[in-house]
Amino acid sequence: MTLGTGGLVVGYVLVTAVLLALLFNARGPWWSKAGAIVLASIFYIVPYVSWPQLLGWPTVDDLPPQFDLVGMYVQPPDQLTRAQGAIYMWVTERMANGEHGVPRAYKFGYSVALHQNLVQAGDKLAKNIPQMGKVVKQDKAPVGRFQFASRLGQKSSKVEFYDAPAPSVPDK
Repeated sequence: MTLGTGGLVVGYVLVTAVLLALLFNARGPWWSKAGAIVLASIFYIVPYVSWPQLLGWPTVDDLPPQFDLVGMYVQPPDQLTRAQGAIYMWVTERMANGEHGVPRAYKFGYSVALHQNLVQAGDKLAKNIPQMGKVVKQDKAPVGRFQFASRLGQKSSKVEFYDAPAPSVPDK
């Protein structure tokens, strides 16, 4: 059974209500009691804002400079509903020592160029040819990569995909 965000809100309201009941009869200046209640109320916001990151929802952060493409999903713009479209990529960061990071989901505004690149990379992934990617260019201006970059605070960048090198087997 999961309660979701509503369960968190109810839990924090109950904790603050208990704090209020304890502080109501406590001795001390009123401003310290009010400050404790306001501080406890502010902490409602912190988990609510942090929750999507904990659930693994896609982020709009910058891609790692070099990564392995794990999967993707393209949702093209829809003229009928006026949906702007989005591109989702699941990638693992490629570390300098050859290790892989934990897979992370990224969300991008729809771009025809990125869609075409992903289709080619997806075809190779379907043929079990691992794909790597790298961020070629990053600008502050929202060109190419994102249509709604200003709303999400994203930077523009060009992403290139290529076949991952064959893993080297250590000598015996």
